[in-house]
Amino acid sequence: MNVLISVDMEGISGIVHPTETNPDRYDYARGRALMTAEANAVIAGVLDAEPAAAVLVADAHGPFRNLLPEELDRRAHLVRGKPRPLGMLGGLDEHTDAAMFIGYHARAGGGPA
Repeated sequence: MNVLISVDMEGISGIVHPTETNPDRYDYARGRALMTAEANAVIAGVLDAEPAAAVLVADAHGPFRNLLPEELDRRAHLVRGKPRPLGMLGGLDEHTDAAMFIGYHARAGGGPA
């Protein structure tokens, strides 16, 4: 089974302020750590349920360079950086059996979700 995990940042557990999602702000390191920890929890859950799964993680926030590669579970492969086909779904192809969307949020300016 091939699983794509696309990870955005604003909806990650523990992220409560835009300073945690902006590379130019003081809380960004905390946001990156929370994002990576949540991605690792999802990777572990997928592999607990399906040990033979091939897991591809797509960094899907802003410039796509937020997840901490050195901290990401080594059992998964990471797609990061721009440009890349399909943007937030980088890595999605005809071999993908399942996709998970972690940390996604409502449309910017769209009001409460």
